[in-house]
Amino acid sequence: MTRKVNVEVDVHFDVDGNMQPTAIKWEDGRVFSVDRVLDIRQAASLKAGGQGTSDIYAEF
Repeated sequence: MTRKVNVEVDVHFDVDGNMQPTAIKWEDGRVFSVDRVLDIRQAASLKAGGQGTSDIYAEF
């Protein structure tokens, strides 16, 4: 079964505003460094008033 999990993400922003996730903190406190970003998608969060947020797909 697949479930969505919201996690803390450490992100580096460059001068153009592009983001590069560097680490992910899992629910139980474990921290994983991000080896490779597979995809970053702009996605409006309807629960938060439709402001742009991003879904990040990464290998770690």
